[in-house]
Amino acid sequence: MNLFETTVTVETTPIPEGAGNGLIRVFASDGLNTSYTDVRNVTVLGNGSVFRFIRGDACADGELGITDAIAILCHLFLGGTGVKCLAAADTGRQGQVNITSAVFLLTHLFLGGAAPPSPYPSCAGSRDAGDRAFGCTETPCP
Repeated sequence: MNLFETTVTVETTPIPEGAGNGLIRVFASDGLNTSYTDVRNVTVLGNGSVFRFIRGDACADGELGITDAIAILCHLFLGGTGVKCLAAADTGRQGQVNITSAVFLLTHLFLGGAAPPSPYPSCAGSRDAGDRAFGCTETPCP
């Protein structure tokens, strides 16, 4: 046994994406058979680093459809307010919302084009910096 040997182990329980409660357990021991264990509840506050949405569901109604593409076009050219989730309106995850976003969605819906990238086809979290920058004012996801 080494008198100066100290070990520290930290264990955590999974915390739900975005925010929630979890446990942190710290176990420390030294070379003298002295040990210390502490368990603490922690709360991770939602800071926008993760939020749930469906890519392509710009209207935030829980469904992908032509209304989402129309809302994107109205947002771009008429100043429309139908886009409730700009992150979802970035349909191809290019880091911008433009006419290509609407065309990408229409191609997927009516011509069998590529599906939108994750989070799709159901609600899921995103840690993408571009998605965080766009954000959502509304989302159908719990």
